[in-house]
Amino acid sequence: MNYFVEHKTYPYHVASVRSLVSIPHIHTHLEIIYVCRGKAIVQCDRKEYEVQAGDLFLAFPNRIHSYRTQGEVECFLGIFSAALTPLLENLIVGKIPSLPVLKKEQIPFDAEKVLGAILREKKSEDPYEKLRAMGDFISFLSRILPLFSYEEDSADYDSMQKILTYCAEHFTEEIALDTVAKELFLSKYYISHLFRKRMEMSFHDFLSYLRVNRACELLARSGSITEIALNSGFSSVRTFNRVFLGVTGKTPLQYRKELNPKNE
Repeated sequence: MNYFVEHKTYPYHVASVRSLVSIPHIHTHLEIIYVCRGKAIVQCDRKEYEVQAGDLFLAFPNRIHSYRTQGEVECFLGIFSAALTPLLENLIVGKIPSLPVLKKEQIPFDAEKVLGAILREKKSEDPYEKLRAMGDFISFLSRILPLFSYEEDSADYDSMQKILTYCAEHFTEEIALDTVAKELFLSKYYISHLFRKRMEMSFHDFLSYLRVNRACELLARSGSITEIALNSGFSSVRTFNRVFLGVTGKTPLQYRKELNPKNE
């Protein structure tokens, strides 16, 4: 299964967007999409849901999700760490929504008006307005989250969170399954089981995807192929070329040429 892993370090981010990420992705933050105009198909853990104006989609941490828009769309995007407040983290640990979509009629207040105010406060140059934006966003979450029904997460949330975070922070180094198991005091067999069950790929393939994702970012800039390979965590250019081709179907040079055709 092809998807990419995002390593988000900020506590929260809000924005108005007219396009959504179509490639399946996963991260350790929660993600909200509120549809203001148009409609889209969201996919979460291999299930599809239609969302249209007034509907809201919630992706919990460590869930593979993607979007497919149907015509023009305008959405509010909210991405936030469970560590935004300790209370929030305690509320979601070990849970997932039974159904990750709220329909318009299930939301008992004008969500678009509230979210619009948060966006205006976040864009303000006044630091107190920015602080108010965070407080209002947390207040919005406190009104939205109780509207979902929850079930126990079948996978170990805490362990998966630690593994993903560790890999995202160290994938450019020489790490292996044994390294992660030792650092996190977990069994390597348990880690392998989690990856097969939740990620649908091996730990080794997961590291390759992380490294290729970084390489794709670097290929859009300047730098030699050798530098990019080493800075992405590959031990050699030969390994880099082989893995990159296997993941993307293109060589690094072909990928760069497609990004910058005028420079070739």
